[in-house]
Amino acid sequence: MTEKDKVKQVTRERDENGYWQSDKPFRIDRPFGPTGYQDFSYLSDEEKALGIEMMKANAQGQTIQWGFGTPQGLPDQERLWREQAIFCLLGDPELMALHMDFFKRLGQLVTGLDSDELMAATTSRGGLDVIEKGKDPDTRRRLANAMLMILAVGTELNEPYFLRMFALTPTQHKKSDEKGSYLISAEKALMLRHPESSVWTAEECLVLQFTYAYMRREMTDGLYDRAEATWGKKETLRFTYWIAEYYWMVTFQAMYNRRKW
Repeated sequence: MTEKDKVKQVTRERDENGYWQSDKPFRIDRPFGPTGYQDFSYLSDEEKALGIEMMKANAQGQTIQWGFGTPQGLPDQERLWREQAIFCLLGDPELMALHMDFFKRLGQLVTGLDSDELMAATTSRGGLDVIEKGKDPDTRRRLANAMLMILAVGTELNEPYFLRMFALTPTQHKKSDEKGSYLISAEKALMLRHPESSVWTAEECLVLQFTYAYMRREMTDGLYDRAEATWGKKETLRFTYWIAEYYWMVTFQAMYNRRKW
């Protein structure tokens, strides 16, 4: 029996979220609730209080109902969402607060949605249909572009967590499938590395080409000019920053997540 065959026969057990079991999923500990900070001896009382405040605001402060914990939510997504290594930032509440303030503002500039609206649209089966701004065609276009960029970043970096997560997140916002879902179709998912495929609209093709060119440092004047002609100077700049934010987020998560698959 070869070593490869032996690996195939290893029995592996999954945890309650469907991941392979791991004694320490993340490289640093992260609190899983306000009481979790009692074990973070390196933090001051003020830092712990800030972390607890952010957790409570996240759990209770939203003004629009997110999909989590409701019949309209996406159970598989809810199962994976809180497994993000990005929450390791809670080990430094001041750094987490800085990140969240920046991310909320960036999301609003890119999509036109505040943080609660963005979360409601991306954690509910009905996507943008669950909020009032979902009636605006330009909002639907901007969010669809932003979500497709995230999928392209995960594809380019071959990051399994992000691909798994955003395959369970509403990313298609023009028309739902026969089940009323705005999740990416299997056909499109398989063509993420092929922007010229006929499954993409002209703008989706541009989104993918622009994202890959940015990440590969292969941007051409022709491609950038086409982006500006489609999106204008300001929106092109904002999409560029959005790609950079998720490039950072994916690599950060790969750094702190020990459980790759």
